[in-house]
Amino acid sequence: MAYEIGTYRFDVEQFFPRSLFDRITDIRTHHPEVVREEALGRKRRPKMTGPNGKLLILTADHPARRLTAAAGDPLVMGDRHSYLGRILRVL
Repeated sequence: MAYEIGTYRFDVEQFFPRSLFDRITDIRTHHPEVVREEALGRKRRPKMTGPNGKLLILTADHPARRLTAAAGDPLVMGDRHSYLGRILRVL
C-alpha cells in the first residue's frame, strides 16, 4: 500500500511488511501474555538525546483519541497497518 501527498510517496510495505503486522496481530489476540512478558523483560537504555541535547518524543496515540485524519484523508490513521508502518519509518 502506498500513499502520496504532493510529491511525497510512502510505501508501507517497505517499512512494515503485512506478514509482520499479521504475526503481531496474532500474538496480541491469541497470546497477549507474550507482550507483557517481553515488556517486563526488556532492558532500559539510558535516555538518548540528539546532538543538540534535546530528546525527541514520538506520540502514537492519535487513533485512541479519535484523531484519524491527515493529508485530507479522514481515516488515514484508522488503518492500523499503515499507521504503525509510518511510526516505524520515523523510528
